[in-house]
Amino acid sequence: MGYPAFVINTVVDGLLSLTVLAFAVFFFLKARSLFFRHREVPLFRSYFALSLGVLAFAVSRGTAHVTKGLLSLLGRPEIWDILAPSTSGVNSLAFIIFATTFILFPNALSGQSALNRQISLGRDLQKMIGYKDSVFDSITSPLYILDSAGRILEANQRFIDEHGPLSESGSYCYKQFHQRDEMCPEDECPMLLSLREGKPVRRVHTHYVKGEDRIIEIVYSPIRAASGETGEVLVLESDITAQVKREKELMELLNKLENANQEWYQTFDTIPFPICLMDKSFSIVRANQAFFTYFDVTPEDLGRGVKCYHVIHRTLEPPPECPHIVVLNTGEKARVPIYCETYDREFDLIISPVKEDGHVAQNVHVFLDMTDIRRAQREKEELEKQLFQAQKLESLGILSGGIAHDFNNLLMSIDGSLSLLEKNGQSPEERKRYVEIIRKAVERGAELTKKILVFSRREKIEKKRTMLCRALNDAVTILSHTLPENIRIEFNPCAEKALVLVDSTYLNQIILNMGTNAKDAMPQGGTLRISSDIVTVTPEEASRRGTKPGEFARIRVEDTGCGIPEEIRDKIFDPFFTTKGPGKGTGLGLSLAYTIVSDAGGFITVDSEVGRGTRFDIFLPVAGYGEADEHDGPETATDGEEKRGTVLIVEDDQMVREVISELLTSAGFTVRSVSTGEEALSLLESDEEVSLVLSDYMMPGMSGFELCREVKRRKPSTPFILVSGYGEDITPEKMEEIGVDLYLQKPVRASILWEKLSTFLRKEKEKPA
Repeated sequence: MGYPAFVINTVVDGLLSLTVLAFAVFFFLKARSLFFRHREVPLFRSYFALSLGVLAFAVSRGTAHVTKGLLSLLGRPEIWDILAPSTSGVNSLAFIIFATTFILFPNALSGQSALNRQISLGRDLQKMIGYKDSVFDSITSPLYILDSAGRILEANQRFIDEHGPLSESGSYCYKQFHQRDEMCPEDECPMLLSLREGKPVRRVHTHYVKGEDRIIEIVYSPIRAASGETGEVLVLESDITAQVKREKELMELLNKLENANQEWYQTFDTIPFPICLMDKSFSIVRANQAFFTYFDVTPEDLGRGVKCYHVIHRTLEPPPECPHIVVLNTGEKARVPIYCETYDREFDLIISPVKEDGHVAQNVHVFLDMTDIRRAQREKEELEKQLFQAQKLESLGILSGGIAHDFNNLLMSIDGSLSLLEKNGQSPEERKRYVEIIRKAVERGAELTKKILVFSRREKIEKKRTMLCRALNDAVTILSHTLPENIRIEFNPCAEKALVLVDSTYLNQIILNMGTNAKDAMPQGGTLRISSDIVTVTPEEASRRGTKPGEFARIRVEDTGCGIPEEIRDKIFDPFFTTKGPGKGTGLGLSLAYTIVSDAGGFITVDSEVGRGTRFDIFLPVAGYGEADEHDGPETATDGEEKRGTVLIVEDDQMVREVISELLTSAGFTVRSVSTGEEALSLLESDEEVSLVLSDYMMPGMSGFELCREVKRRKPSTPFILVSGYGEDITPEKMEEIGVDLYLQKPVRASILWEKLSTFLRKEKEKPA
């Protein structure tokens, strides 16, 4: 090697040595910083050892190149080949690469070489790029990257599916989405705003996608480089067309609900009857204006937790059997009548439960003010009773002629038989026959009187089970004594012992009214047919008639009279409507019949043809079969042998008192008789042998009921038998309340009187002491 070459090699090696020396200084300063500032002892040791090694390498390398050059100038290069055969410039270059790698990647001092580490990092980088592409394409919304010029640098598969592939010459957002030739103004472009402010920007745009406008939510997120600079933007699109539509529909629905809520509150406050919402603790949660007005309470009172029983009843605790508690426990709707004494109002209280998770949490109370309706109903019932009584008086006036005729016939039979008995020379058989005629006449008179008394009795209208065939038979019996002889009655009752919920008195009234109307329709005579049977009313028929379907007793009253003209057929059930002349009728008969039948759950149909007659069909619901509820008094005794005793007779009519005394004395009874209740009590105190008291009901001074009370108070074990021919207050319930033991209807046949008293005394003696 010549001198110039030696100089060049020496300079080059010197520069390399200086470079290596610079690395040594860097490693030393790095080690010092790690130790004194960061206290990283392991890394400090690595950097310090490396700096010493690099320093030694730099000194040795520089010295080796000078030595090699001198040996070459002296012509003895073989000596250098023996001392350092592997030394070359390539090693210095490799060292520089190694040192640079270590500076960039400090962790290269781990177990593997710097080159292997770089290869591993390269592979990891390729994997990350693959992962990025997979994640990019897996996002189901369009995702792409824009640069500051609006160019689409990269996009995922969903973007390409919706917007088409990117152009090789470059795709720009303003062309792709807005069909513009240049970028949007800077103050309008959200991409530029995101780059400028360095934070995500959200916008909602309308994009033209696949031939239709779509509402797109776009989020622009700046991509920050390692240096902190932002030059690209990651853009994520979300199609919110359906969401916006749902939100719009939801807002419209909310607006409608709000309007409906306002309308409901307005309606709630305009409802004329009180309504409130009540919780389990009896606190009124909410109420309408009518509630505040009715019960003198304010919204402020509700805010203080006022209790319902204090507002409505002015009490300190709920009333017994409070319906609010009942509905809370049962969970079922209820309707109960209540009376608010403080306000003097009658309500129908409707309580409806409000449930949460299947359990009653609150109750809605609706107060229907029934005060005026109930008062009007009571007035109507009172008026109906008065009208009914007036109609009966009218009917009694009609009956009086026929009854007078029948009684005159009976009196004539009795008087004639007595005249024959007064004559001498009759055989015992003839006398017995005359006596039998008198007895039958008395029985017929008594039966007729009894029916008239039942018919004329003033009673409260109530539903009582009545045997249909028996009531019709009684009504026909009365009609047979009322209608003229030129009218023939055909009676065909049903065989079944059907019961209907109409008192026999009112059923008699209905038949009598219709029979009387039939008589007026047949002035020249004719036929009146009365029949009954059992029919089934279908649901369709019941719906038309305003009743319930099921078995009905049908009473048919049919005449062969003049018929009812069609123009007045719809008015015949109106009160006071009549076609009779002045003073000949009140027009109440059919109206009362309609009222009675309707109250019993039935209805009346009429079919008439002028010149051929009229047919009324009365339909009454069947209440069962068997015996009726009504009876004349306590259960009568059965046959038995006579048992004598002492009977105290209390009767103000002297003739009746004497006859009863003679009858009982002849039967073996010991008799004491007085004319007043006061005398009876005085005698009862002095005579301990009195077995029973037989008393009339209507007497001057103390009545039979008053006497019974006193007898039972003074001597509770003394039996009391009441005998009367008439009395509005004589009912089974009243007699049981006072203590009457037996009731006998006047007139009483002697044999029946003996039998009843004997049987009754025998049963009293058989009772355990």
